[in-house]
Amino acid sequence: MLEETTTRPGAFAGLPGPSSYRWFRLSDGRGVFGLAALAERHEALELHLDISRWGPGPRRELERDLEWLKAHARSRGLARIVGLRADPCGRPDRTWVKFSALFGFRGHCLVQAAFLEL
Repeated sequence: MLEETTTRPGAFAGLPGPSSYRWFRLSDGRGVFGLAALAERHEALELHLDISRWGPGPRRELERDLEWLKAHARSRGLARIVGLRADPCGRPDRTWVKFSALFGFRGHCLVQAAFLEL
């Protein structure tokens, strides 16, 4: 279940432009298992996930949440959802491709970013 919150989760402290994001808690019958950040970008919906617990319950909830997300993106005239993962230690996550492919994401690539605060 997606529950929108007005408070930026600490896991997304490094994302720029806090006013352009919507923040969500992800939960199932056992409680919160993850966090999400959404932002509209040109023709795509930008999605960031931070999953703290995995298993059958969270997977089922994520499948339901993704259906809501697809409908939301379509209602906004957006043609794509872009899933992004950030690791502050700069290491690629070898499970990311397998995890995101479970939900239909394709076209995987590695993106690196650095921030220069002014």
